[in-house]
Formats: sequence, C-alpha cells, structure tokens
Amino acid sequence: MNDQYQYREQRLTPSIAQKLIAELLEGKTLRRQELIRRVDEAHEGRGGYLATDRSQHPVVDALARMKKLGLVESPKRGFWSIPSKEKCKIETLDAFMAWARKFESGKYVFRGVPNAKYGIQASAFRRPEEKKRDFEKFLQINQDLIRESRLRGYDGKDGRELKELEILADLQHFGAATCLIDFSHSAQIALWFACDGDHKNPEDSPDGKVFAVSNQPPKFREITPTLLAEDIGYFLKDSEESQLYHWQPRQQNHRIIAQQSIFLFGNYEFAADDVCIIAANSKQDIRSELQKVSGITKDRMFPDFEGFAVVRSEEVPYTELTPSEFKQRGFLLMKERTIETRSPILIGYLT
Repeated sequence: MNDQYQYREQRLTPSIAQKLIAELLEGKTLRRQELIRRVDEAHEGRGGYLATDRSQHPVVDALARMKKLGLVESPKRGFWSIPSKEKCKIETLDAFMAWARKFESGKYVFRGVPNAKYGIQASAFRRPEEKKRDFEKFLQINQDLIRESRLRGYDGKDGRELKELEILADLQHFGAATCLIDFSHSAQIALWFACDGDHKNPEDSPDGKVFAVSNQPPKFREITPTLLAEDIGYFLKDSEESQLYHWQPRQQNHRIIAQQSIFLFGNYEFAADDVCIIAANSKQDIRSELQKVSGITKDRMFPDFEGFAVVRSEEVPYTELTPSEFKQRGFLLMKERTIETRSPILIGYLT
C-alpha cells in the first residue's frame, strides 16, 4: 500500500481515473477493458476503493472527457492512446507570428500562460485541494462569491444593481478566482503573458504556452444583454457537451481595453484548437522584442492604479527616468494643467 498516494481511501471517480489514465497510457496503446483493469489495479493497489456502480465504469466517463479535451485519442475502435502531436515550439517573435498567422482574424482568441504544463482551466476550480475538486464545488464557489458580494454591498455600480456575471467580472479584475477565463483578441498580448517568469534567473523559468481557441458558434455562444440577466447556474453545466460562452463586458475598464480582453466560460476546463510552446530561455528576449515592435509593456497592460502599484513593487528594480522621459512627463503635466505652466524654471527646462 502506498501511504503517499493522493487518493488513498477514496472511491474511484472519473477525475481520479483521468489522472491514472494519463499515467498508465503514456507511450502505450491499450484496449479499453485492459485500461479499466489497470486503472482498478493501480487505484486499489495504492490504497483506494473501487467504484461501486459497475454499470458505467469511471474510466469510460474519464475517456470521454479526455477525448473532448484532446488528451487521448482512439486510433482504432476499442483502443486508446495519448496523442503524440508535435507542438510548435518557438524562440523568436518572428517564429511566433508565423504560427499566429494561421488563424483567421476575428475568429480566434488567444491565452498565454507562463507554464507549459497548464491547461485552459478556470481559477475557481483550482481553489479547493485537488482531491476535492469537482463540478459541484466549482459551481458552489461562484455562487458563494456572488452571494457574499451582494451581502457586503459590492453588487452596485453607477447607481444600478450588477448582474451576476458582472459581479464575477469585477471580482476577477481584482484577483478573485471565478469561472471566467481571460483570453485576448491579440496573439501578441497572449505571447507577452506566456513570457512571464523569472527573468533574473531564466534557468528557473519553465516553458510558456499560448492557446488558440475558435470562439465561434455552435461551440461558443455570445453573451447578449438578454442572456446577461441569467443567474450563474444557467451558464455552468456539468456535461461533456455543455454550451460554452464568450463575453465582452459592456462596462470595460482600462485593463480590459489595454489587454483586448474577452471572457470565455461555461465549464471549468475545455480544449484549445491549437497550442504553441514558448522556450523558457527566450522569454526575456521575446518580451524585449514585443516592447520594441508593439510597445507592449507591463505599464500598458495594467493601466490602472492597481497596476501602477504592482509595477513599482519591491521585486521590480528601480531605474531612474532618462532626460527624454523627464521631458515627456513635463509636456504631459502642462497639457493636463496640473502644474503652473508659467513657471520660469519649467519653461526653461522644456525649451
């Protein structure tokens, strides 16, 4: 018996089966019944309990979900394996743009993550410890967020009561974990986020990843003003074929505009149409190129008070402004009439 087994003394469920399938199928192609046998043996041998309902084995449900997410494939009827797709791995901005040009403009959205091991998963799903994660808990977390926000009076803006999705969008903006998953219309902005990491010690930074997702119907449905009135339970359904949604909030803050953001949601995880791996040792160079070519910097990605503070945190090295930057600041101050424009010192400095 393995005392370190994460699911010891737990009944086999589809989510546990999914973890074991990923482990047991690595480099193999197995018949479904053989895979079921091996999953049962592995789980029971490590101290877990077998499923009580044998009419629909958890492995069957797990395989259906994994196939939808692109994690397994059935090369021939009754057999299963892990896809051996060779993913794009890039080291330069030019190489990334060559990959991004494959996608028709306006029909795809992008998401960048700093660790290539991450999938497309809502942050609210990751709040409970892993062995307690399931759809019911995921839904409950979002419902609790909304209820507590209303109780504390955080459900109003500009004299009107916010809808449930609008409450979640505001909470997401300030760092709460919700069902909403941030994407961008811009592949370059997604790349910038994928290049996050420890730039002082790049050897400690993992590869990044950019997802491309087609947010077109019928898989995705746009949130209209009529749909916005629905409660969160209407949108979150525990089904392999559940409807997914995309939403561009009407009340857009500076950060949403700067990041060309769009929310995707409807389940706690779903598959990408394509992915691109970003080499860890190229992250800093790519970010430098993005700043030169497109002006993408942390200041521009987070153009609000919270972002202003974060960019100037303890971890960010202090650098003095250059003479040209001082001059530009002076012109901005004059334009906004926040200083005395007739000051002889200022006029002499600017001229």
